[in-house]
Amino acid sequence: MPRDHTKPPRVRTLGVNTTISGFGLENVGKVYSDSTTPPNDQSKIESSTITKKRSAGFLFDEDGLFNIDDEGRTERQQCAVAASNIIRNFSFMPENETIMVQHRHCLETIFQCLEDQNAEDDELITNMLEALVNLAPVLDLRILSSSKPSYIKMTEKSAVHAIMGMLSSSIKAWHCAAAELIGRLIINPDNESFLVPVISQIYRRLVDLLSVPAFDAQAAAVSALYNVSEVNMDCRLKLASERW
Repeated sequence: MPRDHTKPPRVRTLGVNTTISGFGLENVGKVYSDSTTPPNDQSKIESSTITKKRSAGFLFDEDGLFNIDDEGRTERQQCAVAASNIIRNFSFMPENETIMVQHRHCLETIFQCLEDQNAEDDELITNMLEALVNLAPVLDLRILSSSKPSYIKMTEKSAVHAIMGMLSSSIKAWHCAAAELIGRLIINPDNESFLVPVISQIYRRLVDLLSVPAFDAQAAAVSALYNVSEVNMDCRLKLASERW
């Protein structure tokens, strides 16, 4: 659920064709008092119309039966994690790459999860990050500003910001994957214009990772540095000016 989530009005259709919907007892007296009225009586039709239009505001109270409590939110979170696992598994199949990188809603959802790394489930973040790493070689960030329908407000700049957040993470699996992701994204010339503005921050962090006593972190950093330095002479000069 997004950080600015608010409970929208829900349209309830259960029991709308019956005299008693089951959502409240406030009309029971009226129903029984009208039980002797002929079915074709105009007053009965008006009463039925009023019943259907009655307010159901009490259903949206925090303590309402149909609202999601902590247990319900946990269950929804588990469903989200399961869905992210499916998306991750899809991304390992080359046959799915083209379809997934052209699905704007899917990519927006993935980047939003990375953006909310401090609020979302660890497994959910990991699954989405791994899926993105798999798709990176064929991913064009410009899809986030294309004419395809958008469901989540996500721009190329926001996506890069989310990736930088993962690169800055203290969790090894996340910053290693983010370094590998940047190294794969920069291969596509169409992504260069979105990554070059933050190239100094990328270099600084990748150089930091070289001093981490973990071979996978060092390998991811070296690979990303190599690909980024190949972009142009300016990138090579900025890398050369970094203090090692």
